[in-house]
Parts: sequence; C-alpha cells; structure tokens
Amino acid sequence: MSITVFSGCSFSDGTGFNLGINDQNLWVNLVHTKLFANTNLVNLSQGGKSNTSIYRDTSWYMLSHKNISTVFVQWTSFIRYEFDLGAELYDSRCYVAPSAKYRDHHLNGITYTKEYLKKICQPFVMLPHDHREIVNLLKYTNSLIQIAKTKNINIFFINGLCHWDYDFFREKDITNIFPNELTEYTKTLISVKTRDDTESFAIYQQMHNEYAGTGGINEKYWINLYDSFVSLQIDNGTDHRHPGIHSNQKYAELIKSRLTK
Repeated sequence: MSITVFSGCSFSDGTGFNLGINDQNLWVNLVHTKLFANTNLVNLSQGGKSNTSIYRDTSWYMLSHKNISTVFVQWTSFIRYEFDLGAELYDSRCYVAPSAKYRDHHLNGITYTKEYLKKICQPFVMLPHDHREIVNLLKYTNSLIQIAKTKNINIFFINGLCHWDYDFFREKDITNIFPNELTEYTKTLISVKTRDDTESFAIYQQMHNEYAGTGGINEKYWINLYDSFVSLQIDNGTDHRHPGIHSNQKYAELIKSRLTK
C-alpha cells in the first residue's frame, strides 16, 4: 500500500487536542480520511520543530522509504533552533525560539536551569535576519521538489506560520515605483525608513536575485502561500493556544479545495 506523509511542527502533530497526533479532528487525519484513505498515513510532525529539522526529517524519509505517493510539508516560523544538550536515556533536546518555554535539564554531571537557558538563548534569537531564513526555506522547498521528481512523489507545501505578506515573492518593477509601494513586510526587511531610495532598491534587487538563485518560490506547489494556518485560525484547542476543531476543519477544507481543483 502506498504512503501519504505529513511533516511539520505543533500545528500538525495534534498539540491542543486530547488525543494528540491520533485525534480525528486534526487536519492531517481529516485530509487523510477524506482524500487518501486508501494509503497508509505517516505523520513526522513534532512540536517545536524548526524548518531545518522539518526539511531534514522529510528529505531523509523520502530518500529512505519506498511506496510514498504524496507528501505534505507544513513550514513553521523562521527563528527556531534545536540543541541536544546531552547523550542521555531521556529527551535532552532544547528548543530555542522567541516564544519558547524552557525547562530544567538534569544531565550527567551538569544541570541547565530554565532560567539559565532563557538568559543565554533569548538574546541569540534576536540576531538572525528573516531574509536569510527565507533563502534557506526556498532551498529546502526546491531540494524537496527535486527529490519528489526523482521518486515520482506528489509534494505540496503548507504555510503554517511563515509571516511574509501578500505578493511578497512577486518582484516589482523598481523603475516605476517608490520604496513605500513595496509590501509592508518587504519594507521592514529592507528598513526603508533609514535608507535612501537608491540603497533600498539595490537591497530589494539583491534579495530577489537570491530568491531566484535558489529556484524561486514555485507557487504551484503551495496550498496556501499567502494565507498561513496561523492567520486562518478561528478557535483554540485545549491548550488555549493552538488551533481547535473548527480551525482544523477549515485547514482540511482548504487543502481539499486546492487539490480537487
């Protein structure tokens, strides 16, 4: 029997549902039941995952398994990192993000308190720039597209928590506009308020050249490029934070509509 694979972060692993990854109300399970019931379901998602680890685990699974028919990859927010703090018999992974909740780690011979981890990690996550994270994400998506082509797999990307705005990837003709006509997110990335027009447009051109150099966004592979799951969220789960039943139903219907087109 063929396999349908889902990969993502907490928006895809059942966080916020009592039954977690096995809850029938999770969009992953709704999509599988409605559209891929004649295939085996594999859900690689895990809360706290970064886009780097989503790419790593998805590409590894695609390359090391046979009979995969379809893959859905749900990308998460940009500034996330994961560190294994020790080689232990229990989970010693530390998730680093602007909104991360840290915990104590009692390792062999050393203890890292949540206060200490927050103190050293929070300044660190302020350093990376979103543009570089987007370039990396485009490299991930286009690498997965190439793997899918060689393995004859259908692949689709889902914007889970990526916060670029509408038309961000559609390059404008800079000879006919002013910097304030760029998208709001673009203006933030470039910092147009503190640059002159010439420098702003030079950086804008450089950014889009880098995007094109990765192979571009390839919009046809995306379910919801400009409408992230987090922006479409209409209710909360039991944790009062992650998407609830109605949001997950909305996600499933969106995917069904996109695929049946």
